[in-house]
Amino acid sequence: MASNFDLENLKDWELLMRVASNGSMNQTAAELDLSIATVSQKIKDIEAVLGYPIFERTTKKTRLTPEGVQLLAAAKNPLDSFKSFVSDIHSADRMKKIHITCSISNSISRFFFRLCAEFKKAHPEVEFELIDNQYSLRDRLKPADVSIFANLSQNERSNTVLLGKEPTIICAPASIADKYSGGLTLQDLSKEMVLLCSNWTCPSPFLFDSRSGKTYPLPESDRMYFISSETVLEAVTEKLGVAWALPYMMTEMYLAEGEIVRVLPDLEGPSVNYFMGVEAMITEPIVSCFIEYAASELRKRLAVFQTSSPSYALY
Repeated sequence: MASNFDLENLKDWELLMRVASNGSMNQTAAELDLSIATVSQKIKDIEAVLGYPIFERTTKKTRLTPEGVQLLAAAKNPLDSFKSFVSDIHSADRMKKIHITCSISNSISRFFFRLCAEFKKAHPEVEFELIDNQYSLRDRLKPADVSIFANLSQNERSNTVLLGKEPTIICAPASIADKYSGGLTLQDLSKEMVLLCSNWTCPSPFLFDSRSGKTYPLPESDRMYFISSETVLEAVTEKLGVAWALPYMMTEMYLAEGEIVRVLPDLEGPSVNYFMGVEAMITEPIVSCFIEYAASELRKRLAVFQTSSPSYALY
């Protein structure tokens, strides 16, 4: 089969540079809005052209081989010089760019990255700045043009609109789930380390039965608390325990890859309400266009979920 790698294609070299810098095909795929399969195939193509491996692949990290280090070191300086040349050519155009600042909840960051990329295809003059709103409020950064809050307590302004509701789920690494041949049960949780986000303000952690509408207290167990859902997700992928109440969209890619699995599928944690807040002074029509587009796309995505689990605020 013919190789899909083009030695003269700068985008292919940029992809390799990113994988080497990130140490992760997953992260590179998310940054470039590509599938993991596409990134993996590109790497296989260049290795086929050159006749030797460029990367060592492990379950946790993608590292350069000694030959890969030499190859990318030779390619880096010409690539950087070309990018600098292109940057200089388009410096005047940058003055015409329209800047949109978005403060978003990290639980929908991957979805929002793709949304911004799609909008930019139709509007290349737009440049996005994305801020995690957990830190934008803490550090008192300048107000964003548009903000997506996970529950209202993250928002300091009153001009917000509800976009929809997302369930949170219980996840575990396959190594833990596989210990229970009949499937992990509620009672089994007491035997495992449970990973929780300390931001939830519900009186006590609970599990909601989507079939009966009943709630059950989370069984007593060893627990480890983290500052955000993002760090809980990182901990469960590192096989530290069973994660309670991870927002569904945050876990989708990891579930699809089999890096983690959903356990107790009929049970949920607290649901997440998403609100949009808009800066009062919008002067560019393209910004208003993006706000309408973002609200519409997120509403459509959240409409897929049917959850009636109680929702509690986040600190």
